Amino acid sequence: NVSISVRPGRITAICGANGSGKSTLLKCLAGLETPTSGVVKLGDRSLADLTRRDIARQVAVLSQNPETPAGLSVEELVEQGRYPHRPWLGRLTLQDREFIEAAIQRVDLGAMRGRQIATLSGGERQRAWVAMALAQEPRLLFLDEPTSFLDIRHQAELLTLLRRLNRREGLTIVAVLHDLN
Repeated sequence: NVSISVRPGRITAICGANGSGKSTLLKCLAGLETPTSGVVKLGDRSLADLTRRDIARQVAVLSQNPETPAGLSVEELVEQGRYPHRPWLGRLTLQDREFIEAAIQRVDLGAMRGRQIATLSGGERQRAWVAMALAQEPRLLFLDEPTSFLDIRHQAELLTLLRRLNRREGLTIVAVLHDLN
């Protein structure tokens, strides 16, 4: 029995106890799960009326524990964010490359673009995932406990980055958080 309205250009935090349904709510909002009743809308359209590709062109989702395929570099991970904008089996265009480069620079991972994700620290890895989401060109970014398993320094860096993206670029962010601080 939930009703939520996310205001564009704002950061919205979903907080609550373990098992209270925060992640399920986030998945429903992102179209990854279907609510048992009611409607989820993106703008004025029901998610049920949109294709996965249409949703992915507007919404990026970072799950709680994203799994990185072995051997993937930062740049290769960020390239994954361009899939919703590419034709089936199409190659990356010059414009795709520009979005990938911009995303890598926005999270300050230019010097690490060739490194394998597995060799990065927790904070660097989270920034790489955020870069992948940014390469997707979302209007809305959903994050499920993005600071889990990060030390305090990396938590602060990631939250500062998200706030900067929100303030400078107007990115709408919805995050499930446990730590109210």
